[in-house]
Amino acid sequence: MAADQNKTETATNAESNELNALDATKGTFTIKQKKKEVDYSEDVQREAQKAQDLLQQHGTSKLKEALEGLMVWEKKSRLGEDFESTGKVVVEIVKLCGQYKAWNELNEYITLIAKKRSQSKQAITKMVQAAMTLIDQTPSREAKTELINALLKVSEGKIYVEVERARLVKILSAMKEEDNEIAEAARLLQDVQIETVGSMDAQEKIDFILEQMRVTLDTNDYVRAIIISRKITTRSLLVKDHQDLKIRYYTLLLRYHSYKKDYLEMCKDHQAIYTTPKVQDDAKLWTEQLQHMVLYVILAKFDNHQHDLMHRIASEKKMEEKSMTLFKSLLKQFTSTQIINWPEFQQVYGQNLTQHPVFSQHKERIEDLHNRVVEHNLRIIAKFYTNIHIRRLATLLHLDEAKAESFVSEMVTSKTISAKIDRIDGIIEFKQSTGEDNDVLNDYSHDIQDLLQLVEKTNHLINKDYMIHQAKKKGKKN
Repeated sequence: MAADQNKTETATNAESNELNALDATKGTFTIKQKKKEVDYSEDVQREAQKAQDLLQQHGTSKLKEALEGLMVWEKKSRLGEDFESTGKVVVEIVKLCGQYKAWNELNEYITLIAKKRSQSKQAITKMVQAAMTLIDQTPSREAKTELINALLKVSEGKIYVEVERARLVKILSAMKEEDNEIAEAARLLQDVQIETVGSMDAQEKIDFILEQMRVTLDTNDYVRAIIISRKITTRSLLVKDHQDLKIRYYTLLLRYHSYKKDYLEMCKDHQAIYTTPKVQDDAKLWTEQLQHMVLYVILAKFDNHQHDLMHRIASEKKMEEKSMTLFKSLLKQFTSTQIINWPEFQQVYGQNLTQHPVFSQHKERIEDLHNRVVEHNLRIIAKFYTNIHIRRLATLLHLDEAKAESFVSEMVTSKTISAKIDRIDGIIEFKQSTGEDNDVLNDYSHDIQDLLQLVEKTNHLINKDYMIHQAKKKGKKN
């Protein structure tokens, strides 16, 4: 008997293993969801109608009774795991409180429902969403704040209402900003790690990050602002529907780069706005952006990037338009190999430039422009002169000798030009760039090429000798 029993158990186990293997091949799971055993949908609907009739007859005096009646069915459906009916009940409770302006009761029931044992995620989500539609209906700012705080408390730590929580924080932050509590508004927004909210669509997420950037810039927290800006990829801004977001993004970056006085980056920010299709379709908008690009690229200190960007802007087709005539002429001054006469430059361009927003709102930029003119002239002089008396140099630059010498020293230090100053004779000797590094690389490249040619020639000679040797061997055999 024991042997028969063992055989039966073995067969049963084998059959069970076969079924499990079959389930595995079909990609099924052994864990099964519990089926809903009860359906309270009709009862909930009946109770909701009963509550509505009661309130229509007796008004708000019977609100407590109506809500308690609904809470009875909230408990039954929750414990019976009829989650759909539970969601309907809590939404009905929220609607009744909003319909009869019972804001204190609304906050109480929101907190009470969320704390219920075994409360479903669906019910809490539907409750929060329904309550959010009532925020704008609140009679006072205080009631609005209390409702938002109640919803924030309920949604804290719950990933399934993370989108709603982010929206609530944004509303509360805007309210704090209206009350001139900028620091508190910034703190609220910074606490939301919006980049981790996967269920929020890209457009809304970018809008939220831009709001974080704006508020941090308003609090002069420039370090945090630039860190936040890196959460947005430039590729996401190239989507057609994100054109307004792209303009907002680069406008905010302009505020940061303006604070840092990084004119080259400011030029690039305007260039990004300029290339937006929406801007290209509006003559007024692209003209404004292109003018800013010209002025900021001129104000930027000289380097390879600035030089390249300046020539690319000069080759832009829209520079030929009538509205850009003055700016095209201005750009030509800096792309040519001619010395710019500063007094004449001021006479031709001075009035128009001082009235332009780039200079009218920042008077110190006129001095930066003068410095760029001096630096341009020094580069041209260094290109065509081998040596020059410092007095003559000062005359060409329209500066005093000490100031001219200071500019030469700064440009030598930054390796823009190569020069030596003989203070005794007052002569500056310019040394043309020999491109020593390039020469080393070129020599190395030529040496490698010669080596490869020798290897190829040697290989050819070896093959030639081998073929001659093979031919001689065949000749002797014949």
